[in-house]
Amino acid sequence: MTADLDITYQPANSVNPNKVVNVGGGEYCFGADWGCQNATVIDEEAFALPTTLPAGHLLQIYGNISDSSFDGTTNFGPIPTGASWGTVNDFYLLPGGCGIFAENLNSQGVSNPAPLSTLQSWLPKDALHLVSVPQVDRIPAGGSGEAALQNKIDTIFSVPVKVNAGDCMVEIFGRSGNGATDNETQVLALMAP
Repeated sequence: MTADLDITYQPANSVNPNKVVNVGGGEYCFGADWGCQNATVIDEEAFALPTTLPAGHLLQIYGNISDSSFDGTTNFGPIPTGASWGTVNDFYLLPGGCGIFAENLNSQGVSNPAPLSTLQSWLPKDALHLVSVPQVDRIPAGGSGEAALQNKIDTIFSVPVKVNAGDCMVEIFGRSGNGATDNETQVLALMAP
């Protein structure tokens, strides 16, 4: 097979002033003490990923959330048991900065675990809850809790959300249930001037 291609580049005539900001890129493990960007063996703990935003208007939050159980082998941890397991994935806009959420990062800029109730208590009164993507796997009687939970996020704000320089978007993600799970997000924000 052969190919003979010619490519001609032309500058774009239109200027798109919109920006894409990575606001939910992370992988955190629950029910394990290793792996991922960070991990916790305490079921009630969660993680919060803060991102400082540029000034402008938030038009859209989009991407993918993929949470899955491990396979139950000794290398990866137990499969969830009980009636169900699930995840919490919430995005908030915090006016004026990331505050204590930025202070809860380790030396590599990765979120340290804290109780979910503590992370929620750190939200200021004027925090704007933008998107919630809960996921749940109901385990049938006698069945296995091994599962992959995936959701697409595509939230378009009919009225763009004003963002001042230094405002912060925080993703809080945690888990319900037990066992070992891997929670991963790839989420972007589309910003206009």
